[in-house]
Amino acid sequence: MEVSRHPFYVFDLDEHASLMSFVWTEKSVAMTVDDYKDAIREYARLVLEHRARCALVDLRKFRYRVEDADVLRSWWADEIAPLYNQAGLEKFAFVLPEGEQAPPDETPAKAEAGEKFVTKQFGSKQAAISWLTADS
Repeated sequence: MEVSRHPFYVFDLDEHASLMSFVWTEKSVAMTVDDYKDAIREYARLVLEHRARCALVDLRKFRYRVEDADVLRSWWADEIAPLYNQAGLEKFAFVLPEGEQAPPDETPAKAEAGEKFVTKQFGSKQAAISWLTADS
């Protein structure tokens, strides 16, 4: 079920799987850092609102180039990760863009400091969804 649509992204909710998907579009090339942060804030708010247990971010059409990754990492840790923790998020998957090498499937998912959920990267959406929906 589509929850929200914007030129830069689409958010979908699979209530049965408790899975909130965040699919970036090619129009993300025109974003500003504020657009980027607003999109991530909105997604985190929806994960919390729907108490999604699984999150999927599809980066295959993501075109925005992050300027200051270190600043954004600390912003994520301070503002976004607590919302996911509050939501009860368990698993977070990223589908990497074509040309980016995904870690081997046997690479374990891990939680970063301050995160109560585990994160893993994938080369395909199908592999990400299989991992997200598998019984833990």
